[in-house]
Amino acid sequence: MNIVCATDDNYVPLCGIMLISLLENNRDSHVDIYILTKGLNLRSRKLFSKLLQKNNYDAEIHICEVNDEIFKYCPVRVGDHISLVAYYRFLIPYILPYHVDKALYLDCDILINDSIKTLYMTDISSVALGVCEESVDIQLAKKNIDRLGYPVSWGYFNSGVMMINVAYWLEHHIMDKLFDYVFENQDKCLYHDQDALNAVLGNQKIFLPHRYNVFTYVFTSAIHGYDKTLFLQERPAIIHYCTPDKPWDWYLPDYPFRKQWEHYRDISPWKHWRGNKPLKEKVRRKLIVWSHVLRGKKFNIYDDSWKKWDE
Repeated sequence: MNIVCATDDNYVPLCGIMLISLLENNRDSHVDIYILTKGLNLRSRKLFSKLLQKNNYDAEIHICEVNDEIFKYCPVRVGDHISLVAYYRFLIPYILPYHVDKALYLDCDILINDSIKTLYMTDISSVALGVCEESVDIQLAKKNIDRLGYPVSWGYFNSGVMMINVAYWLEHHIMDKLFDYVFENQDKCLYHDQDALNAVLGNQKIFLPHRYNVFTYVFTSAIHGYDKTLFLQERPAIIHYCTPDKPWDWYLPDYPFRKQWEHYRDISPWKHWRGNKPLKEKVRRKLIVWSHVLRGKKFNIYDDSWKKWDE
């Protein structure tokens, strides 16, 4: 399997923990991991090496340096929770070795919860991508689709898990089309790379089963527009912690699939990592939880439907 992820030094612990979960659940496969990054420090590189050596995985890690200059017209606004690293996935087919015909891209805020061999064997020979639908309610997706200006029938997908047909991208010059779209539509790209990928490749993809990208935000108590059972018919193979708050934010006791993430953190070289938020912010949020408890109120941000697959 060829796996691609992108990170900077700030996200290295998340990237490493995600890779531990991937390798633990796919020990019967050889895995080549390509990490797209810029200026990764020596300590981070050593920790990635330690990750493989300590656990005797059948895997290799390849560090691929990226020049940010190519992304100078890609919008990242004040207050955005991402960096230019989000756009690195545009380069994937052009960075991988020539013999690689397809690859699986994974965001760092992801947990692999099962074998993904079946996912990797998905036939994408006639399309650019295999992806999961962002919204199972077309009305919720329509706002994004209207903003981007393409047919509703294409749907809207999440770019955090992508099976990429490398040969297709090269043959159809997809990278150039993505950069052209971003340059000409910066005001439309509210969701950065994801919007550009949908606009350019919306009719050149197949949808994958929901179990390969289970979004934790659908379990937020305030969300009512999703048929959550679609995400829980099968055991989630890939859990995507795509909310502003994350399972490593220790003030959220009811975060979905938090126990699973903590398990892989604890067997990783980053077992003592507790997130990048400033201590002041951590304490402030924990006080909010305690204030609810002391007043006899429940602090349930998430519903408990996901506990069907809690292990």
